[in-house]
Amino acid sequence: MGIEMSENYLWIIIFILLLVIGLPCRIKIGKKRNVQKELGIRKGEDIDNYIEELREYFDFLLSKRVAVMFKEDVNGGQELLRKELKLTLGQCSQGDLHAKLYVKGHIKQWILDKKHINEAQLEQIIPFGQPEKLSNKDKFDILLYDYKKKFGTSGFQKLMIELPKELEHSARITKNELDYLYFDRQPVLRFPDKVELVVQRVYEQFLGLGVIDELRDMEIDGLSCGVSGGDFFNLLKNQKASKEGSEVWIFYKGVMTALEFLRIPTQKELERISRKVYRYGHPGQLSAKKGYMVSQMQDGSRVVVVRPPFAEGWSFFIRKFLPEKAYTLKELFGSSGRQVQLLFDLLECIIVGEQVCAVTGEQGAGKTTLLKTLISFIPQQYTLRTQELVFELHLRELYPERNIVSFCETDEVSGREGLDLQKKTDGSVLIIGEVASAPVAGWLVMAAQTASRFTLFTHHAKTAKGLIKAMRNDLLTAGGFQNEMAAELQVREAVRFDIHLSKGRKGERYVERITEILKKETEGESERELIYWDGTGYQKLVTISSDTSKEIKKRLTRSQQNRFEQWLFKEV
Repeated sequence: MGIEMSENYLWIIIFILLLVIGLPCRIKIGKKRNVQKELGIRKGEDIDNYIEELREYFDFLLSKRVAVMFKEDVNGGQELLRKELKLTLGQCSQGDLHAKLYVKGHIKQWILDKKHINEAQLEQIIPFGQPEKLSNKDKFDILLYDYKKKFGTSGFQKLMIELPKELEHSARITKNELDYLYFDRQPVLRFPDKVELVVQRVYEQFLGLGVIDELRDMEIDGLSCGVSGGDFFNLLKNQKASKEGSEVWIFYKGVMTALEFLRIPTQKELERISRKVYRYGHPGQLSAKKGYMVSQMQDGSRVVVVRPPFAEGWSFFIRKFLPEKAYTLKELFGSSGRQVQLLFDLLECIIVGEQVCAVTGEQGAGKTTLLKTLISFIPQQYTLRTQELVFELHLRELYPERNIVSFCETDEVSGREGLDLQKKTDGSVLIIGEVASAPVAGWLVMAAQTASRFTLFTHHAKTAKGLIKAMRNDLLTAGGFQNEMAAELQVREAVRFDIHLSKGRKGERYVERITEILKKETEGESERELIYWDGTGYQKLVTISSDTSKEIKKRLTRSQQNRFEQWLFKEV
């Protein structure tokens, strides 16, 4: 009897232990499934299997065995296709849209011809006919496809306009807002549309940039990933999907906005995408010793990638520089503000008057865009030479009829060396994309005084005083000066105007003020704030100093001189 009771107790204990062990496991599995659904990770007609089969298929097409087979083609057409495929596979994720379309065409052909995919199989990958089963990513992909089909690369802009939310500074677009737009619009998808969406899903996980692949190609200012996500970075070791994931942030119309419904699910996937985005032009390898990379994509987008241990986790930042026309000042800033012509006349006079100007402001304030516009005032006979960290200005596309040469800093050629070379290329006007280092600041001061007619550059300074102080400290760091006063005097001798840009909470951009930097302090005055934006229009505070006015007048035509004098004597 006692033995039987002991055995019963033993079985009860075993049952309880199994229950205790098994229940958390089931909960964990259940949670994992929910997370996977939320992040758009789905098995069914398994995409992972598709990717593995595709990898084998492409390996076969590029193999030596196939190369030998192709040589039997007397016209060499098949061999040419093989080489083209090999080339595009390396370029498709680096901003080359033609390469991307070419590779996606191969994937589509493979899915239709090799897999003989049907409607039911498509539904297993993305449940188009069951809206309640669609993940947030599914809904976004379908919406973006629908808008892109109608509006091209402007599709995302149209989508943002129709979202039930007015964008604010550091706004968030929520899942509820996405749902509202999806069910309000109710996109109608036919079989070819569903095929295209499945092809995109396979491509982005196989060769592309994951959840941001299509978004990156839209007309946005930029995006970043790996910058948010709750417990995300606590999962660096186990590589599991986070409950939060890493949100995608877009930079759109001067506003940084989180897309709450679009997330990179795992640290492993974030690392995969990060390693792809910077590879254009073979810039080298990221490593534990080389913890960051500044590069660009094929379309000119600037890319910054950081990794551990330099950063807490993998992150990347893409800043797009969309193909632009040469905007007029009215197109940039409008013409409705009070006294806006006061701004336009002053900007034109100081550029035509060949004054060294800094364009300052925070990131996204529109410095580069304004710089491109100001170039339109430079006389046609003047040759332009630019120096950039990465190519962003693309002036030859905007002004193809002009004499322009652009240089870019590399690991082998420093910015200082590039600027030294400028003197030997018959350049009249020096344009520096960004003064971001002590050597470049030092050379700018020298070049502004001796090597060029005048110089235009951008800087992140918040005030004119801050600009002078920063450049003064750069001269001291560069080693050319030991005395602060002497260094500051050199800056004041070189730089004449600070054009400061700002942006509002909703992303609107405007010239906040224009300040004249005096060569030396006069009667306690070292800078002159000439005009400023008061919220409704422009106010003139003081006129330009007599010394600077004389310098400007020398370079103006008679009609320009008359307009300039009207500005000078306009009542304060």
